[in-house]
Amino acid sequence: YAQAGSDAPHAQQGLFSNTARRIAGCLNAATGQLFTWQRAHFDHGTLLRFYQAVEAAYPEAEQICMIQDNWPVHQHPAIVQALRASKIQLVALPTYAPWLNPIEKVWRKLYQEVLHLHGYTEHWDTLQAIVQAWLDQFADGSLDLLRYVGLHPD
Repeated sequence: YAQAGSDAPHAQQGLFSNTARRIAGCLNAATGQLFTWQRAHFDHGTLLRFYQAVEAAYPEAEQICMIQDNWPVHQHPAIVQALRASKIQLVALPTYAPWLNPIEKVWRKLYQEVLHLHGYTEHWDTLQAIVQAWLDQFADGSLDLLRYVGLHPD
């Protein structure tokens, strides 16, 4: 919101359908490495495959703690059952407490730097590519990202 008649930027309205994109992500609390998947939707099967990909990305890990909000799919019986034999331990946060989850701060940074008032309303593929490039910059780790989310002491 802004004062009427101000020079504040305005959101562009697109002429195409409103399309959604989902991103699942894990932030390595030690290195700042960001592991993400973009999909049109995340059902429990897709989320389970994501968890399995995370586990495969860290073959030396003895345990992988996944901090999560209370989205019901996170506790789907098929996921809970499948993860019993894995290195992944699901850690549920209290309801309505996104400030406790560092990945939520990553999403805020993505919104601030890329998505807020973006100019790609008519270019869905371009927007997806820009988002992916932004995510990929953290694929090898980032101390700056850890500082931003509050996991680095500096």
